[in-house]
Amino acid sequence: MTTRFAKKYDAENLTKLREGVQRDLENELKYSQARAVRGQIIHALLTPRIFDLPETAVAHETRNVGYDIVRENNQRGVARDLIEKQKDEIYSARPRSAKERVKLSFLIQRIAEKESIQVSQDEVFERAQSLARRTRFHWRNSSRTCRTQRVVELYDKSRTKKCSRSWSKKRQIGGKFLRPSGKPG
Repeated sequence: MTTRFAKKYDAENLTKLREGVQRDLENELKYSQARAVRGQIIHALLTPRIFDLPETAVAHETRNVGYDIVRENNQRGVARDLIEKQKDEIYSARPRSAKERVKLSFLIQRIAEKESIQVSQDEVFERAQSLARRTRFHWRNSSRTCRTQRVVELYDKSRTKKCSRSWSKKRQIGGKFLRPSGKPG
């Protein structure tokens, strides 16, 4: 490897290229670890709790899950005809995932209230901008009802993200410490 090779990747030399690769790998590891902890927290919250959920919230979230699955596949470059072939799998996965999302939303709302975790308008706006860039969603092209629903969803997702970051840092949920298994102890 030469300096010319490093310059192809916008690095001054091989040392800078190695440093950049090392930094990228460290960031990827941190991201993966944080994502694993959030997954453990969500699993710990959802597993032991059973309660009735509002049917309208579940129905609304069921539609969202379907849209999310199709959008994510489109972003990954999956062909429309392949998505169409997997339509039955997508439809069958929606209700369970929607129930988990609604359940998680209620649990996080209660815990956020107890731990006084607030979400500012700026945080919701930031999330809205990020979503608009990723999905090419245009607020002008949507109905007032759709915009209101989107803002509520953005608020919920911002609160979820803020709570999970807080729990990941403290390794606590509702005052209970996480054990290595990810379950509160």
